[in-house]
Amino acid sequence: MTTRLAALVAATLACAQFAHAATDPRSARPGFVADTAPPQANATLAAPSAPFVTSLNEGFDDITTLGPNGWFMQNSSVPVGLMANWFQGTSVAGGGPFDAFDGAANGYIAANYNFTSGNNTISGWLLTPPLDYGAGATLTFYTRKPTGTDYPDRLEVRYSTTGASTNVGTGSTAVGDFTALALSINPTLVAGGYPYTWTQYTVTGLPHNGQGRIAFRYYVTSGGPTGSNSDYIGIDRVQYSTGAPEYQVGGTVNGLAGSGLVLRLNGVTDLPVNANGSFLFPPYITNGGSYAVTVATQPTSPRQTCTVTNGSGTISGTVNDVQVACTTNTYAVGGSVSGLAGSGLVLHLDNGDDLAVAANGGFTFPTAVADGAGYVVSIGTQPSTPSQTCSIQNSAGTIDGADISNVQVTCTTNSYLIGGTVSGLSGSGLVLKLDNGDTLPVAANGAFLFPNPRLDGSTFAVTVASQPSSPRQTCSVTNGSGTLSGQDVTTVMVSCVTNTYSIGGHVTGLVGSGLTLQLNGGQDLAIANDGPFTFATPLADGSAWTVTVSTQPSGGSSTLCRVRNGQGVVKGMSVADVEVTCDYIFLNGFELP
Repeated sequence: MTTRLAALVAATLACAQFAHAATDPRSARPGFVADTAPPQANATLAAPSAPFVTSLNEGFDDITTLGPNGWFMQNSSVPVGLMANWFQGTSVAGGGPFDAFDGAANGYIAANYNFTSGNNTISGWLLTPPLDYGAGATLTFYTRKPTGTDYPDRLEVRYSTTGASTNVGTGSTAVGDFTALALSINPTLVAGGYPYTWTQYTVTGLPHNGQGRIAFRYYVTSGGPTGSNSDYIGIDRVQYSTGAPEYQVGGTVNGLAGSGLVLRLNGVTDLPVNANGSFLFPPYITNGGSYAVTVATQPTSPRQTCTVTNGSGTISGTVNDVQVACTTNTYAVGGSVSGLAGSGLVLHLDNGDDLAVAANGGFTFPTAVADGAGYVVSIGTQPSTPSQTCSIQNSAGTIDGADISNVQVTCTTNSYLIGGTVSGLSGSGLVLKLDNGDTLPVAANGAFLFPNPRLDGSTFAVTVASQPSSPRQTCSVTNGSGTLSGQDVTTVMVSCVTNTYSIGGHVTGLVGSGLTLQLNGGQDLAIANDGPFTFATPLADGSAWTVTVSTQPSGGSSTLCRVRNGQGVVKGMSVADVEVTCDYIFLNGFELP
């Protein structure tokens, strides 16, 4: 009973290829059957373990040999229809729609709408044996569909790079490891989009190395006996060939900040690199060939120098350990100093460098500045001893691929004013003198300042060029000399005192004692004898003076002393011409001898 049932199922499937139903408009399609038979479980043709091959030439004269030769089939349609999987083509003589491209008339492999039931998606997979990929790997095959009523068909060619894997996923839309689509015939399922005669297709762009399988996928949406798509297709004369494995060369770039980096492979192929990270040259190199990676163009903006490590060797697989390390070029910042006479000058670069400069001439900051970076040179400390002020030209800019050598530092010695204070001045005509020849008239007490500054570090001496007059005075200088030391001098002290002169004269004819002369009604001078006299306290120049007899002489005689030239104004000299003349006077009407 079991044997008879199996035979019945086989007979039903064979009929399902081409049976017609008179009441269904699809009956014009070869192999149509009404969707009345129970669907089969997902059907596969498991391939035994097979070696990887570099060439393939399959004419499908007997598809029962496919499994032993490493081929694999799987019907992933949901549900699986009356046809469990790909089947041997049927010749025209055997009732089929067309004969094979070459070989036996039925020597092709076929798939049709009965891969699923009802109106569903058909996904029937036919996988080649495991393949070695390599240089110029090429797959060619022939395919066609019947002429007549056209229910659109679609065939995909996909490939995997996962060795002998037969993972096509689960379900009618899954692709498993076969994510790479190499070709799609009639991808949009349009009528007339699939060839009606045997047509050869060539698939290139396959992997250059590694191992995997190529898959033919009969993939039709809205397929099945009641669907609007899916008919019948055949595949014949599948050929595959490949060369030696080829591999690419790549690696990693680090430190890249500029633009324009170009790497070169074997002196021929240039690869622009715009960012840090991995890179991969597009050309493939045959296994065993040599490779050399160099820098063809260094980056700019900023300028950098990139060096290559692990850049050469022999191909034995994909190269991904080439290391390109880029560092930004740095340039010195410097210039020249002129006019420096003091000590302690310190220049400052805004990256933190301080540079002590001891003499005129060139200078360079110790730390170089990265290309493209800005720089600013400033004065950190001005010179002293003597005190100077240094200014900078070309002090700032942007590094642009060359050392900076045009920073100009010019130092000039500071000048300071010399002055002080005048006190006690009451006359006019005071003139002070600075030892360099500058003179300064001073009209009043208070501060004074010579108008012309003197260089720091120079000596100075202040003297009185002209003493005051009206009244005449004598002005003396304190702190009048020294050395300029980083600031104005304001400590010169000029003290003026009015000159004084003595008042005196000559006494004649004195007889007796007690004669007293008086100056300005307050200063008395006792005169004992004839001869010169001088009052003890001199008078200031310009002072008025009056000499009078305060007390006439006495002592038994009668003498009268009289003053001539007894008054005046002190005018720059002592008075010595006051004349005091003493005469006898009459006593009781008689003149004494």
